[in-house]
Amino acid sequence: MTSGKRGRRLGALLALALAALLAGCAAPALPGQQQRQAPKPLPEAEQVARVAMLGRGAGDFARMLDPGEANFYSVAGAQVLSLLYSGLLTLDARHIPVSALATSYEVSADGLRYTFHLRSDARFAEGTPLTSADVAFSLNRTMGECFGDAGAFFMAVKDEPALVANCQSHPKGYRAAVTTLIGDALLTPDETTLVIILARPDAALAAKLAEPYSLIVERSLVTRYGAQWTAHVADGGGQGTSGMYALAAMRPWSAQSDGALVLEASRDYWGPRPHLREVDIAVRSPISQQGTFPASDVRPPAIAIQPTDDIVYDVPLPLPSGAKGRNGLTYHTAPALATYFLVLDARTAPLDDARVRQALALALDKTALAKIVNGVATDHLIPLGVGAYPAPLSGAIATAPLAGDVERARALWRSYAASHCSGMAGGCPAIQVFSPEWAGQTPVELAIIARWRATLPGLRLSVISYDGTLRTTPQPSPAVMGSAWVEDYADPQDWLTYLVSAPGNPVYSFPARVQDARVGALAAQAEATLDAGARLALYQQAEDALINDAVVIPIAQEQTAWAVNPILAGIPTSPAPWIPPAAWARIALT
Repeated sequence: MTSGKRGRRLGALLALALAALLAGCAAPALPGQQQRQAPKPLPEAEQVARVAMLGRGAGDFARMLDPGEANFYSVAGAQVLSLLYSGLLTLDARHIPVSALATSYEVSADGLRYTFHLRSDARFAEGTPLTSADVAFSLNRTMGECFGDAGAFFMAVKDEPALVANCQSHPKGYRAAVTTLIGDALLTPDETTLVIILARPDAALAAKLAEPYSLIVERSLVTRYGAQWTAHVADGGGQGTSGMYALAAMRPWSAQSDGALVLEASRDYWGPRPHLREVDIAVRSPISQQGTFPASDVRPPAIAIQPTDDIVYDVPLPLPSGAKGRNGLTYHTAPALATYFLVLDARTAPLDDARVRQALALALDKTALAKIVNGVATDHLIPLGVGAYPAPLSGAIATAPLAGDVERARALWRSYAASHCSGMAGGCPAIQVFSPEWAGQTPVELAIIARWRATLPGLRLSVISYDGTLRTTPQPSPAVMGSAWVEDYADPQDWLTYLVSAPGNPVYSFPARVQDARVGALAAQAEATLDAGARLALYQQAEDALINDAVVIPIAQEQTAWAVNPILAGIPTSPAPWIPPAAWARIALT
């Protein structure tokens, strides 16, 4: 780890010239016109960045270094994994999958067979060649959930459910236990070829293979040390990792003490060499918030910020007063790939009438509700920023003002009461609102209920909270339930397939689900469509249908907060879900 003070200098502003192309040549600068030049990077010896992130206990130590445990990750945790390991694919700055270890791949006509061609120059940190056997081993341990709880349930791989059942010692319902997918759904015809066989078409597979839980670990290291293998990743200056950096040193952390990771640029990395030759990561214990944040059901953990920090992840929202410029850092917020929304059960009265559901949607002021959850008001279920997914919505409810339309909401409510309740709104059936929180309604749920009562005269609401028994005690299906979804992979499938459940799911399932055959059919059709444009158009139809029918009411897109030292050049505008290695390679101290 580099110690002592570092000399840092800001790049000078050089004289500017306005460039113009005339006949293919650059014209000379005009008097008085200037052009800003990018700051000059510091010498390589000084390219050492200090990063701070939040630690969440001793058990977090091993999990943060294991892609097979990556489904728990924070943005900071995903960042560490993406710098230490490589995958078949990765994400570009727009969250679209692009080549990484796989230089190319083909998909069979039926969409069930993916053939990946690997780089021949890929190496692990200590120089061992990375082969298709390592890729198959890594994906097999993730998909089987034998070593962790990551991406298995996302991938439609042949025989994967049986492997999961075997790993969890619950083989009931399967004719034969599957102990490995290698040689079955994961084939390695040679050292640079991997074949994945699916049980059904899954056009989102590429997005899933670009996630942290699909990163590649060294088979020999994991088999040598077993469950303790992450404690040996820093041995000998780094081994077993396949990414841009190797783990040169580490100090474990706990809930009471800070820890550290030292990442050094890998000698054998196949991709672009980063400007930052070393990244020193401080893993800090949560600190007392001293009433900085408004009262809520759960206060976000806070992280101590030091003057030497260059990048700070896990900054809680809302940002503390006067945060701008503290310790020389610039504080940022950016939309996260996460949405808070309401699910309405259209099978129960009075929500079986679209007028009531639409009245509830139009009555809400999403701009006010978004402030409560520290998010950005949205009419989208699928967060903006998910790959190439189309942004525009269509339809009367989906394009309504974010502040709501109270008069129209009241008109719809009166219309329903006139036709079903003899004109007496107070005689209409009550709507059951369910809160999954142990401690009762959250602030945003209380605000939603108050808004509905204030804007829709006569509306009756019955509010119940999770008390630890509802999962096992048969209850009427909740009519309205708040939920949130954070991306497991950057594809619209992650939101729509999650929401549209098959019949027979237990009531009070967590999170809420939607029973909608039409949207379910659109989602299923999209999953089997390999043409990217046609597939995204189907998802757009499904999203429009859910929102305009008001069986789902999007409220806010969540945000992530972080802080950056201004002398770091090349930092993307958002770290979510993480800064891809190709973008990280351009970051430099100036």
